[in-house]
Amino acid sequence: MRVLTDEDVIALSPETAVDAAREALEEFARGRLAAPPRVRAELGDVDYVYTTGGVSGDVSGFRAYRAGASEGDQLVAVWNASGRLVGTVVGEELGPRRTGALGGVAVDVLAAERARTVAVIGTGTQAWT
Repeated sequence: MRVLTDEDVIALSPETAVDAAREALEEFARGRLAAPPRVRAELGDVDYVYTTGGVSGDVSGFRAYRAGASEGDQLVAVWNASGRLVGTVVGEELGPRRTGALGGVAVDVLAAERARTVAVIGTGTQAWT
C-alpha cells in the first residue's frame, strides 16, 4: 500500500492533475464512475464530510475531512477491484488541486482553440492549475 503526503501531491504537475480529472469525467460520462452525494455528519461543535466514488470493476474509495475548518488535513483511501486497500493520501493539498484540475478540464473543453488570453476571477488555492 502506498501512503502519499502533501509533498507527493505537490510534486504532481498541473498537466498530470488535469489529465486525471479529465479521465474521471470521461468515465462518468460513460456511466462507469459513480459519485453519490456527499454526506455531512454533524457532531455538535465539529462536522465531518464524507464523499465516496468508484469506477465500476476498477477502483473505489472515500474522502473525509473536517468541515468548516480553515486548515486541516483530509484523508483519501483507495481500494482496487479485489477489495485490497492500495493507497491513502493524507494532507491539505489534494482537495484544492483536485478542484483546480476540474477547472482546468473545463477551460480545455470550453475555451476557443484560438483563445490567447484568459481572465482570472479569484486566486485561491485552486488557481494552482
